[in-house]
Amino acid sequence: DANENPLRQVRDTSFALDAMARSICTSLTQEHGIKHLDAVAGYSLGGRVALAMKRLCSTSLDSLDANGDSNESGEQLMSENTKLILLGSNPGKLPIGDVEDDVMDSQRVTKDFMLAESLMSSSLRSHLVPKSQDVEYLNSFLAKWYGVKSLWGNFRQRNPKAYNQMKRRRLDNLLERRQDTASIMYGCYPPLTSQDDWKGAVPSKTLFIAG
Repeated sequence: DANENPLRQVRDTSFALDAMARSICTSLTQEHGIKHLDAVAGYSLGGRVALAMKRLCSTSLDSLDANGDSNESGEQLMSENTKLILLGSNPGKLPIGDVEDDVMDSQRVTKDFMLAESLMSSSLRSHLVPKSQDVEYLNSFLAKWYGVKSLWGNFRQRNPKAYNQMKRRRLDNLLERRQDTASIMYGCYPPLTSQDDWKGAVPSKTLFIAG
């Protein structure tokens, strides 16, 4: 139903936060043979994935069934001693939150949804327009995104060479995988994912870095 609120479908996406965290844990144990993590570092969404990993993978991956329940067997991939380094990551809903936080959450949902819609629409439109026009749109999209000073400061002015290299890499990625990027944005709105992952973070083993 095109008129249904798309936010109701967020938790069903395979790109949801928990699904990504579980996939990473499974890959580490089954494909790379890693038995235990001493530390996990993540930036932005990566930090939120790390928090979800701590919640989901503090029991053995081999013992987790389809519902995420554990049968208490096997070795833990992560434990209370696993250190977390989280840079610019949303910790979830803290007990000191207020009405202003709720307003900001609502604004964040709207903003992320509009960005995801823009990327998804451009992906469909790319089949109907010349590639040069599609590239022009994506360059404009990236210039706007990397122009947000609260996120990137004056990176473009401070290091033009690194900025242009980063933008080219992101352009190549979006040309091939912008629907995946949009799906991640649909499925990982901070206000609509787990709000309690910070409770699993041991203060003496966790470093939150903001700014």
